[in-house]
Amino acid sequence: MIALTPEQWQAAAQGEPVRVVDPSTQNAFVVVRAEVFERLAGAMKPPAIAAPGPQPLRQRIRDLPLPPEVAAEAARFGKRIGFWRAKDRRQLEEQMKIQHYYGGQWIAYLRSDEGPVVVAAAEDLNDSLFDQQLSFLTAEERRSALIDRPSRLFDNESEIGTPFSDES
Repeated sequence: MIALTPEQWQAAAQGEPVRVVDPSTQNAFVVVRAEVFERLAGAMKPPAIAAPGPQPLRQRIRDLPLPPEVAAEAARFGKRIGFWRAKDRRQLEEQMKIQHYYGGQWIAYLRSDEGPVVVAAAEDLNDSLFDQQLSFLTAEERRSALIDRPSRLFDNESEIGTPFSDES
């Protein structure tokens, strides 16, 4: 057992670290108050790593960057159909951003005062990830979620079959 001198006890009581050496092994130790040790021990623990698995998706479309080619198309199309108000242009840009970022995928989204918020996205509705993302919603959100499969922006191929494509 290592015994502390009265000076060492006084230093430890004042919160100062006290270095002591075990005379039999020559191992050095530092004596600190318990609350100091617990604080230091907590700081040295590695951060907890989140378990892999589905994470909730809450992507406000308004927060996504507007790529220059999408902005140019929104301006051109908005001018053509007469969208002059800022609100109309913003909604058009948001719709085109949905097509740009999520086109060809199934999405579930919520309407909000800040525009659409995508809460689930997957290539296929049978994808378990889609259901897992929806499981993070409240019951009220699930009732108001809209499911859509937006077309890809700038996609020249139609996903709708034409019944008379072989006729000229």
